[in-house]
Amino acid sequence: MNRLMMMTVALVMTISGSTAWAGDLDKQIVPADAKVVMHLDFEAMLASEFGKLVVADLEQLGLKEKVEHMKQQLGLDPLVDFDSATIYTRTWDENEFVMLLRMNGNLEKLRELATLAKEYEQSEYNKHAVHSWLDNHKGKEVRKYCAEVGGRPDGQTLLVFGHSKGSVQGAVDLLEGQGSTLRRTGSEVLGTTPKPGCTVFIAVDNLQSVPEQMKQKKQHTPVLNVLNSLVVQMGEHEGESFVEVTGGAINEQKANQARVFLNGMLAMGAMHVNSNGGEAGPIFSALLQDVTIGGEGAEVTVRFTHDAKELHAKIKALHEMKTAGRHGWHHGEHGDHDEGDHASE
Repeated sequence: MNRLMMMTVALVMTISGSTAWAGDLDKQIVPADAKVVMHLDFEAMLASEFGKLVVADLEQLGLKEKVEHMKQQLGLDPLVDFDSATIYTRTWDENEFVMLLRMNGNLEKLRELATLAKEYEQSEYNKHAVHSWLDNHKGKEVRKYCAEVGGRPDGQTLLVFGHSKGSVQGAVDLLEGQGSTLRRTGSEVLGTTPKPGCTVFIAVDNLQSVPEQMKQKKQHTPVLNVLNSLVVQMGEHEGESFVEVTGGAINEQKANQARVFLNGMLAMGAMHVNSNGGEAGPIFSALLQDVTIGGEGAEVTVRFTHDAKELHAKIKALHEMKTAGRHGWHHGEHGDHDEGDHASE
């Protein structure tokens, strides 16, 4: 059940792309001591110019079957029944992440599906139904939880997913007004007001407090060596799609180094697509021209803006090239070669 819900979130994000209209993050449902916050406004994404164009091309993009699969499996339409998702954690432990999924549809089939999960159990917490089951997580069987919180002022139901009973119960308590929320106090970074049109919002603060064992992981090292905070915003405003990344560096020296490094990477990327991009080269080159690196003091910014209709057309063209095997992204203008081609040589 949990995997199906995450697949649905991923599908709606794929369909929607980086799009849309202003969708507010409800800071009243996020704890004041959160370390990471992510908010996804599905309804606004699908209502955007870019979202409408993608939905019109579902079959051509190979997404129509996935949408139909979701309808059959969950009894819910991912293009209609999902309003938004808010994800947060109060610790650096990945098992403490909580996802609050705001729903419009009928949950009967979803409840029926849950009962089929391994070692399914149902209980109550503060008069709210709590479902739990065993699921595979990184090769281990772990118990996962989902609480149904209805009776919301907006008439919608919130599904609260978590890897631990305590994190789900804590989220339910917060929804019922117990505890401090991001709306009243908390991190200035996580409390950032999203830009007009922002529908994908990610904020991380106090990166320097990440435990040493996590810092040793290769994929985290470059970021942790430079940044203490990070805010990512994606969306669409007045017909333009945008991506904006703002990093708060440890100090000005680190910020200057980051800007130099990013500008160098941008220049190298432009050179690569111009010389090895093949048929896709001009498209990637045009997109890279709309990326700017900036910021002052200890702040580092990366910004991308592009006309939403033109961006959709470019992405569609790239998809068609890739499907036809003629995008030439990795092997120059001659396109990709399979193992048979190399063997014959």
